[in-house]
Amino acid sequence: MDVDRSRLAASALLSCLLVLLLQSPTEAQILCSARTDVYVAENLTAGVVVETIAVEAGVTLALKPTAAQAPFELVQNQLRTTEVLDFEVTPRYIINIVCSQEETSATLDLVIIVLVTNVNDNPPVFSQGLYRADVSEMSPVDAPVGSFPATDRDNLGPLYYTLTSGADQFKLRSTTNPEVLVNKLLEYDKVKSVQLVLEVQDTPLAPPVEPSFSSTATIVVTVTDRDDRPPWFQPCSRQEVGGAVVCLGPGYTGRVDHNEQAPGVLQLKPGPLYAVDGDSGINEGVTYRFLSGNDDGVFAISPSTGNISMLKPSGALGTVTLTVMAAQTVNTHQFSTTSVAISVQVKSLHPPQFQQPVYEAVVTGVGAMALDPNKEDEPLRIVATDGDYGSGGVNPHLSISIKGTSDFALIDGFLFMMKDLPDATFTLQVVALDASTDESDTADLTVTVATGLTTTTLPPSTDLTNMTTVGESTASSSAGPPTEGGVTGPGSSSAPPPAEIAPSGRFGAADMAALGATLGALLFLCALVIGALVRRTRNDKAAWRKIHEASAFRTGQRAGGRQRGHSVQQRGVRGRRRRRQQLQLLLGRRRIRRRVASDARAAAAQRGRRPVRGAAPPPPARRRQPGRLGRGRQREGGEAHPDQGAAPGGRVQGRVVQGGHRPQHTGGGRDPGQRGRARRGAEGGSGQWDRSEDGRGRSGLHGQQRRPVGALRHTGSTHNKS
Repeated sequence: MDVDRSRLAASALLSCLLVLLLQSPTEAQILCSARTDVYVAENLTAGVVVETIAVEAGVTLALKPTAAQAPFELVQNQLRTTEVLDFEVTPRYIINIVCSQEETSATLDLVIIVLVTNVNDNPPVFSQGLYRADVSEMSPVDAPVGSFPATDRDNLGPLYYTLTSGADQFKLRSTTNPEVLVNKLLEYDKVKSVQLVLEVQDTPLAPPVEPSFSSTATIVVTVTDRDDRPPWFQPCSRQEVGGAVVCLGPGYTGRVDHNEQAPGVLQLKPGPLYAVDGDSGINEGVTYRFLSGNDDGVFAISPSTGNISMLKPSGALGTVTLTVMAAQTVNTHQFSTTSVAISVQVKSLHPPQFQQPVYEAVVTGVGAMALDPNKEDEPLRIVATDGDYGSGGVNPHLSISIKGTSDFALIDGFLFMMKDLPDATFTLQVVALDASTDESDTADLTVTVATGLTTTTLPPSTDLTNMTTVGESTASSSAGPPTEGGVTGPGSSSAPPPAEIAPSGRFGAADMAALGATLGALLFLCALVIGALVRRTRNDKAAWRKIHEASAFRTGQRAGGRQRGHSVQQRGVRGRRRRRQQLQLLLGRRRIRRRVASDARAAAAQRGRRPVRGAAPPPPARRRQPGRLGRGRQREGGEAHPDQGAAPGGRVQGRVVQGGHRPQHTGGGRDPGQRGRARRGAEGGSGQWDRSEDGRGRSGLHGQQRRPVGALRHTGSTHNKS
């Protein structure tokens, strides 16, 4: 029972407490009220009312000690700021306020959360003011170089970037992505370093928005060299070919004496042989060696320096061309070649030498030829000789020039003033250089400029109009220095009165007369040449006409040309064939005559008697008239028909008729010994031809029997007819 009573008492107490707790909020809400979340913009000045608290009568407000440190204060029922709020420092404040009523002693804790709103009041910043990056040359377009982002404490949205590049070699991936990319191919020799300016802005680039803050940073991009070029022989001139840079050199030349070994390193032009790596940023070492031209082993080259020396004398005159290769020591695939032309020549025994060590000259104006003051009215001529070229000493490889000035010029040894100079004395130096041996000699030259100076006579052996470099005639100066009252020189007291000379740049009467005579002679020569050409053209006119006719005949352009040409060709062929047959017949008849005469002598010797004297001699042969060819017919009796005419071309046609057989004999003219009657020997006779007693080449047949009709055989002939 006691336990139950205790439980009931505890329950009653708890119920009372619960009622009290449930009644307190209702009373507190009556004491004061305010918004739980209050928004306040940052950067507002101090004293700004943050919140006004609604309170009942007799209710007082107070900040709890924990909120006393906040930048707020209570002025009656208003909550105010005591300083400028900064979102980036403290974006939120919790304010605890106690509302109390003295009559009821009721209190209430009021909580207000002050939220500071962010505004754009901070510029974006980069972590560094200067960035450095490296990129290799020949990197492809859009290759990344680096990313350089900025930060903004306000963090109100994306940042916007712009890149400034001098030649647009680089670009950004986008306006909101600060990654730098390669925009163009880079060449180390052209661009070794690029300075970029990267700007960031916290508002869109367009359209402009206020407020807007921005900042910049500098990016230095260094272009690194890549091994993409071979060694370059020096000196050389760089040229760009298809976007690539090449360096072209003239090659090297040198000279050595025949049958002599030059000591040390050979002196070459335009300088010592050496090469450098074309990629100057890498500058790799270079090695040298001969590729060709040193088959005799006369020369040697240093692999490290490229110096060329001689191992033994050269025994052949001429030019030895060596091909030298320079390759990189590590990347041997990068190499280049050059040529070294070494001239082997006979040793020079005498250097060039001026005729005198010091020359003096006087010149009167621009384009005027300088005169020798030591020789009256004679132009100065500076001459150098070479003892290696005979007694005259004229070396075709020798050149003379004035050292260190262009105010004067030497033309064929004569001195001319090229510029307008004041009257003064100039000390110069002339150099004689042998281009084949590089030997030289020097002499001093003193030139006195005296404008307006006149001379007594013109130089006797020099045509000044042809020697001036400006194309105009000039007056000669006096041979001696000027004096008061006139110009005289050594020996001028005995000279004739001075003649007036045309000023420099004009022609005198004598010059014009000489020019007219020269032009007249040239015109006369031109007339002679033209006449000769006209005469030759007329003489060749007939020949050209014949050539034209022959050409027209061959090409068939004239009427009937083809048929006529064919006929001419046929006549030519027949004529050649006829001449060949005549020659063969003539040779055959000569053999027959010799054989017949031999057989007749042999037959007479066998019979032991002479030929029959009583036989009737053959009729005399008909002598052929010159230029005519006989054509006749022979019967068995041997008489020729007179009605047969001459055959053209010396062809003789004869027919011997025996029993109806007519053997034809065609050939040249008949031999007199074969003409006349042809008699047959008697049957049983020798049947051989014999020479008659009269010895005039008549032929006859001796014997008792005659041959059968139609059988005619010539002993020794190649024809047998039966």
